[in-house]
Amino acid sequence: MERYRLFKNVKRLLVCVSGGKDSVAMLYALKPYAEKSNVELLGLTIDLGIGEYSKCSVEAAVEAFKNNDVEYMLVDLSAEYGFDLDTVAENVEKLRMPKGVCSYCGSVKRYIFNKVALDSECDAVATGHNLDDLLSFTLTSMASGQVDLLIKLQPKNRGVDRLVTRIRPLATLTNRETLLYVMSIGASYVDLECPYTPERSMQKTIVEKLSEIEHKYPGFKLALYKSLLRVLRKAEVKTGPLVHCEKCGMPSSTRICSFCRLKSLMTERIGEKTTETRVTARRV
Repeated sequence: MERYRLFKNVKRLLVCVSGGKDSVAMLYALKPYAEKSNVELLGLTIDLGIGEYSKCSVEAAVEAFKNNDVEYMLVDLSAEYGFDLDTVAENVEKLRMPKGVCSYCGSVKRYIFNKVALDSECDAVATGHNLDDLLSFTLTSMASGQVDLLIKLQPKNRGVDRLVTRIRPLATLTNRETLLYVMSIGASYVDLECPYTPERSMQKTIVEKLSEIEHKYPGFKLALYKSLLRVLRKAEVKTGPLVHCEKCGMPSSTRICSFCRLKSLMTERIGEKTTETRVTARRV
């Protein structure tokens, strides 16, 4: 926290908790530090509408907020925006959508994090991405030629325009370390894998291989991370220009943001299914 000055210019922080071990660990670790630094915490969890998985995740997140006496907000994706991740999953293949469910889920969460932070007048958003997450994402981005995404490797991305500052307090901690922490404090978390997580992916493979190297050479992951940060600073990687989405006014790299495009597609699809059901009912 102090090394990367994560709390600099932060008086009100939105802490995003999914209910998994990493975000729960982050909340428990942030609470005493925030009190010491006079930073107000506001919690956020999202019901993504993924059946039992979402139900258990929300319950774990709410329990963590209550145990830490942190005021929180619950955003129900379906009630608030008219669609959920189950709907997205049903249509990814049917509509030949260009990305997988995980990619759309990430877009949804980032949009809601930023919108809630703006509406709640928070100075920054904290997410539970750990060292394994950041390394696997970075190496995958490099392999696919998406060099501009390397900016997300940093523990802190300063806000621009209506894009709120992002901090990643667990950036230097591995999966194993966050697991040991939540176990040591006896915190409850959801120990379920999202049903839409692919069995195999490049990011999963990278995490496995990096962990094998870490086992043989302790400290390898952190050393690699610090080296990549130095490369990033020298390379002066920057994000592309942002505009305001013509539908919602939120920051976007395109005329209509990815969230609004997804929302329009899903609500249109839901409307078509409703019409089909009504027609079938009349025929019966």
